[in-house]
Amino acid sequence: MLSKAKGFTLIELVVSVAIFAVISTAAYAFISMVLTAKERSDAVSVELAALQKTMLILQQDFEQIVDRGIRDQYGDRQQPIVSNDLSAIEFSRVGWTVPPFAKTKRSEVARVRYYQEEGQLWRAHWPYPDRAEGSEAVKTALLSEMDALEVRYLFFNDEKQAEWSREWPPLSVALGSPRLPRAIEMTFEHKRYGKIRRVFRVVSPFPSPVRVEEVDSDENSNADADIDNIDQEGDELEADVGTP
Repeated sequence: MLSKAKGFTLIELVVSVAIFAVISTAAYAFISMVLTAKERSDAVSVELAALQKTMLILQQDFEQIVDRGIRDQYGDRQQPIVSNDLSAIEFSRVGWTVPPFAKTKRSEVARVRYYQEEGQLWRAHWPYPDRAEGSEAVKTALLSEMDALEVRYLFFNDEKQAEWSREWPPLSVALGSPRLPRAIEMTFEHKRYGKIRRVFRVVSPFPSPVRVEEVDSDENSNADADIDNIDQEGDELEADVGTP
């Protein structure tokens, strides 16, 4: 006697396919969510690494500013620090080590310029501080997603009062005065991290600072406090964005 054949009914197959479709859709949605989160995390990590690298390069450049004027490509003399634009600064820095076996001899002083262009922070440098006609800078994009850049300079005027200037050399400094500021403040707006402010102490400062109570201007009322807190602000920024 033949045994009766057994199998799945049409309803059972339809139910099985429906369950499999629901599980597959849920799994795809979960995997897609994980991949999206990973992409966002990687993007944030890349931006954070770029910010940390930028802060390290800025610190290395600004802490090695030197009182050394240059001649530009037209033969005109330029100050050690030149800034007629709120969103740009150009200066001479030392400490650019020359390898002992380098085929091309050059100075250990380089000319560096920071500026904002098309939402990016750019660093340009000239291997030779005294530029020949037609010499071009080596340009590097450091940070993107930039909304604004502002540079200010802390110095002591002829009345020995601390003052912030938005250009350098400032008009309130007499000829023959020291050509370097006491400190340089750089503030920029980043689309992800917001407003970031960094103050760099210049190695060759102006004469001894005055006290805060001797400064009458509201804009300069915290100038000496800024001098005292330069190192502290740097530590706070590193705590916010991580140590390079």
